[in-house]
Amino acid sequence: MKTDDYIALLAKIKKARIAIDQHVLVDKNSKKEMYLALLSIRIATLVESVLCLYSAGLFSTIAILFRSVVEANLDIENLLEDDSYIKDLDYRYFNEWERLFDSSQRGNPFLTGLLSSKETSAIVSLIEREYKLLKASGYKGLTVKDRFDKLNQGSVYYSIYNISCCDSHNNLRALFNWNTVINEDGSYSITYFS
Repeated sequence: MKTDDYIALLAKIKKARIAIDQHVLVDKNSKKEMYLALLSIRIATLVESVLCLYSAGLFSTIAILFRSVVEANLDIENLLEDDSYIKDLDYRYFNEWERLFDSSQRGNPFLTGLLSSKETSAIVSLIEREYKLLKASGYKGLTVKDRFDKLNQGSVYYSIYNISCCDSHNNLRALFNWNTVINEDGSYSITYFS
């Protein structure tokens, strides 16, 4: 997918999200509505960042941000399709916090003091309650592929998402795509900001 295709798709998503979001009043007591609002805001801010980068001619990071847009949109679609998808969003949220807490408790120097804040204490309590219940029920969480499959979007997973993941993880395919030119004799030249 070319950068211009990403931009056209993102501009379309932004326009649709703005039209939807302008008419939404969020019920703070509805977890589903709160999550939908947060995901929509995430998409709007990511798309705005991509459009700024594009306008500035900085193309190499667009696919990285696009991946996050695709994932947030995937979560919105799954949540609109199935109310029980909240369980997966919660599971991932709790799981990521638990990984941080575990690393902090093992003495990770980058997480010093993480467990001592009031906000963190509240999250720890929530995790102890809610996450343990989810795990006790046997829930394991969905893989990214499962999340696409729930919506019959395997083709998106194996194309657009795959391409943007390569850019996100510095896969050699992305590095060659952004930083090499194939010469007439078949050899490669390394490029910088081309």
